[in-house]
Formats: sequence, C-alpha cells, structure tokens
Amino acid sequence: MELRFVFKSSSGKPRIHSKRLPVIVGRSDAPDVKLRIPKDSISRRHCEFFLDDEGQVCVRDLESTNGTFLDGRQLEPRVAAALRSGRMITLGDVGFRVEYEVEGAAKPTHDSDTIPIEAAAAPVDIGALEPAAGTPPTEPLAGQAAAEDLPATGDFGFLAAAEEGGAADDAWPTADDAPAKGDAGLDDFLKGLP
Repeated sequence: MELRFVFKSSSGKPRIHSKRLPVIVGRSDAPDVKLRIPKDSISRRHCEFFLDDEGQVCVRDLESTNGTFLDGRQLEPRVAAALRSGRMITLGDVGFRVEYEVEGAAKPTHDSDTIPIEAAAAPVDIGALEPAAGTPPTEPLAGQAAAEDLPATGDFGFLAAAEEGGAADDAWPTADDAPAKGDAGLDDFLKGLP
C-alpha cells in the first residue's frame, strides 16, 4: 500500500511525497529511513507507518525526543495507533496530512474537497409560491411596516446612512448610533413594543 504525505509549502501549494509501506520517518540518512526530514526537531528515527496484522494502516512513535502527535494528541512511544486517511501528523515542529486509498475500495468520483449531493432538489421560485388553501393572509404586526414600505434595495437603511455621512456601509450600528435621550424615534419605537 502507498501513503501520500502532504506537506504545505511556503507558497501554499502542497508538496506530496508518496511512499510504499512500511515507512520510517526521521532526519537520518540511513537506508531504512524512507522519508527524511532534515530538521533538528525531528529525531533520527522519529516514527513509522505500517500495516498491522489486520491490514490496518498504523503509526507508531519510535521514542522520539519531541513526540509524535495524531490530530493534536501525543502518541505513547512504541504503541501503534490506527491511522485513517486524511489525518494530521505532527513531528516536532513539522506537520503533514497522511492520505491513502484502501485497496479494493471503489475510488471516489469527486474531488477530495467536494462532497457529492445525491438528489438535489430543483430550485424553487419563491415568488411563484401560492399560500396553502385555507391559510389566512399575513398582515404586519402592530407598529410593523408592510412589505411594500420596506426599502427595495435590501440595505435596511445602512447604505442610506452611509451615503448621508453616517456609518460606513459595511459597519453595524454601535452604541454611538443610538438615538439621543428624548428622541422622537425612540419614543415611537418604545410605543410599538408589546
């Protein structure tokens, strides 16, 4: 079985190293170290990836100085941990994702970052919907504007305030934007409350 070790580069583009199991990772240039990471935070023989007796991919720390972490959880030295594809491994200050395909499993027909939607519903035109039979027409609550009285732009007054020298168009109102004490707008607002 082949594992893909996916590292992020400084450019943001992933660097992928493919190796057949078993794989020992470390900074040593010894022939048994198949994935060499020449960094001081990596032990000479840091960890190993292998298939257990049941054919499951596993990772084991080889008593490294800085430890081996699986999705942020430190592994006990010399204890094998099952490793699913896509999990994150951290060795010292180096992190990477491990990917593999289960032999004999059907290959996905989509990108790894995309989840297919099986039976997507057809889009619905909300404006064309009719109320169900016997449904009373909806009317605004007391003190609430009717739909035709609302601004058509959908800016709810924020953009208009910005154009008049008020808050920026992407800013939310703050306590400084609250009406002054005794403001008629505040009185109208309070009267509309139940």
